Amino acid sequence: ENNPDFFGRETTILVEHATESFTVTVRQDGIELAADVEYQAPKLNGEYFGTSYSPGYNYFLILSNNGATGWNPSSYDTYYRIDLYSDTPAADPSAPVVPVGTYHIDYTDSGQPGTLGAFYTVRLDVTPELGMVENKINDGTLIVTETGLEAIFMFADGEIHHVVYEGSLVLGY
Repeated sequence: ENNPDFFGRETTILVEHATESFTVTVRQDGIELAADVEYQAPKLNGEYFGTSYSPGYNYFLILSNNGATGWNPSSYDTYYRIDLYSDTPAADPSAPVVPVGTYHIDYTDSGQPGTLGAFYTVRLDVTPELGMVENKINDGTLIVTETGLEAIFMFADGEIHHVVYEGSLVLGY
C-alpha cells in the first residue's frame, strides 16, 4: 500500500515586523508513488550513539535478510542502513529500543530530532558478482510503531523501495 503522506512535509514561517508578528504553517502533501521494490526485512540490527555527534539522540539501524554483526556487511545480502535522530534517549543504552515516531530525510544532516541523516542512510547490495554496491537515498520517510517499522525510500538510481520490518525494536548485533 502506498501512503501519500510519506513524502509530505510541513513547516512554520514566523513573520515579524517591529512589535507585530504572526506565524504561517505551510504543508505540502505527499504524492502517491508506487514502489518498485517491496522488501520485508526479517532482521533488525544496529547501535545507539546518544548525542555524542548530534543534537538529537542517534540510532543507527540496519535492516537485512541475514542480520548484521557490525557496521560493515558480513555476508552477501541487501542492507538498508538508516541513520535516525530522535528526541527520545535510550532508557537502557546497552539495549536501545528504536523510538516510535515519524522521521523524514534531512539533506543537511543536521542530526535534529525527527530526521534521517542523508549521508549514512543508504542501501548496500553485496553480491559475489558485483561486490558491494552503495545506493544513496534521495528522499524518504520512516514510520516506527510499537511493533515494527515501515519506510518509503527513493534512491539515487530512481527506484522507490517500500521496506517493512515487524518484530523487536531492540538494537544490537
